[in-house]
Amino acid sequence: MKRILLAVALLLVAASALAGVYRWVDKNGVVHYTDTPPPQGAHAMTIQSGPGDAAAAKARQAALDKRLENYDKQQQKAAAATAKDEQKQQKQARACQAATHKYQRLTGIFRMQLHMPDGSTKYISGEDLSKYREKLREQAAKLCGDAAS
Repeated sequence: MKRILLAVALLLVAASALAGVYRWVDKNGVVHYTDTPPPQGAHAMTIQSGPGDAAAAKARQAALDKRLENYDKQQQKAAAATAKDEQKQQKQARACQAATHKYQRLTGIFRMQLHMPDGSTKYISGEDLSKYREKLREQAAKLCGDAAS
């Protein structure tokens, strides 16, 4: 009796494994696959499966793992390059802002006091101050891409 029940159970399992697969496309163009009968217009498909080749599957998985590893490396390199580029742009923006601020501070003065490396003080005005302003304006323009001129 147990053998008969076992045989019936195995037949039911085998029958469910051989159940049809249905495919249909809905009104939005989405393709659906199911083992239950779909709305009208669906097409039944036959899917055959057999024993797999473990060595081939392992080789495919190894190839996929390698591709994923290479992709991750490329993403890391791209992220590092982007971060480095952002740091460079931020540094450039700070230098531009500092140079522009320094130039703008001198636009309204007529005499400037400079502290020399030897500890002495030097005052500049007139033509010397104009030359110094122009030098600062050129530095700011160079750092800011001519935005400060």
